[in-house]
Amino acid sequence: MRELKIFCRHSLSGHGTASRREFWWAVVMVYAIGLAMIVGLALAQSYGWQAIVTVQLPTLRLTDRLILMVAWALLLSVKVRRLHDLRLSGWWVVLNAIPVLGALAMTVAGCWPSRAPQIRAVK
Repeated sequence: MRELKIFCRHSLSGHGTASRREFWWAVVMVYAIGLAMIVGLALAQSYGWQAIVTVQLPTLRLTDRLILMVAWALLLSVKVRRLHDLRLSGWWVVLNAIPVLGALAMTVAGCWPSRAPQIRAVK
């Protein structure tokens, strides 16, 4: 839970580093909250579970995309800080603009061991 506090405190900053643990906690929590919001909106508009599972939500297409865009924007800072932890430039986050390659690159970056010194810049 300490990692989530760090993520919330530094969610709009690209300075410092993010450990693997902080990175994965942030990714899981932001996407879980986004998914819960999309399902909640779908159920509030009387869509059944079948429509939710098969993604047949015509009136929610814009809303769910907006929710996922906000989630992506929130994760942008933790991705940059994770790259800093690997001693890479934060500009490598631009790879996310390439659909499959970007996701694959950030997954690898999230799994790679830290290369930063033991003293963390973000506490």
